[in-house]
Amino acid sequence: MVMKVTKIEENGGAAASGIIVGDLLISLQNVDISSNEIFTKVRKEGGSRQSAKIFRNTDFLEVHLPDGKLGLDLSLADEAAEGPYQVYLEQENNSIRAIRFVTSESIGDGRIIKVIGTARGSTVRAKHIGRDLAAGLKNIVGGELKGYTELMAEGREEAIWRMKTQAKEMGANMIIASRFSSAMIDVGACEITAYGTAVIVE
Repeated sequence: MVMKVTKIEENGGAAASGIIVGDLLISLQNVDISSNEIFTKVRKEGGSRQSAKIFRNTDFLEVHLPDGKLGLDLSLADEAAEGPYQVYLEQENNSIRAIRFVTSESIGDGRIIKVIGTARGSTVRAKHIGRDLAAGLKNIVGGELKGYTELMAEGREEAIWRMKTQAKEMGANMIIASRFSSAMIDVGACEITAYGTAVIVE
C-alpha cells in the first residue's frame, strides 16, 4: 500500500520541496508509508531534511522534506488505478524472480566477475490457533504436523523473496552459497532467515 498526495498548500514545505498533487509517496527515511499514522510518526521521529521517495508518472524521485509544516494531504492510493505504478511493480517483480540462487559456492555456466556481499531476508511466523489444535491432536495419535509444515514452507518462500530483493538492491544478478536458518524467538513464533553471497555473473 502507498499513499497519494491529494492536496498541496502553495506556501507549504512540501510544495517548496517539489512535491505535486498526484505523487505517490512510497517511503520516508527508508520507512514504507502505508498510512497517515506511519507518516506522522516518522516525521516526529526523524531529523531535519528527511528523505522521501516518490513515484511520479513513470519515474522514482527522491526529495528532501524540510522541518515545519508541510501543507499536504495524503490518502490511501488505489494501486489498481495507478497504471504506470502497476507496470513498474510488475517489472520489479520480474527482475527479482530472475535472480538465481544456488547452494554451491561456484557456478558452472558463468563466471563471477564481482562479489558484492551478503544478501539476507527473514520473516517471523506465528502459529495459527487452528494449526495449534491440530498439532495437539497429532501429539496424541502421531503423524506429520501438516499445518506447521505449510507454515515453514510459506516462511521460507517469503525469506527467499526478501533475500533476492535485497540482492537486487545491491546490484547483484545471482546469489551463491545460499543457506537457511530458523530459530524460535517466542512461544509459538519462529524466525526463518535466508542468506547468501550476492554476486554479479556473466
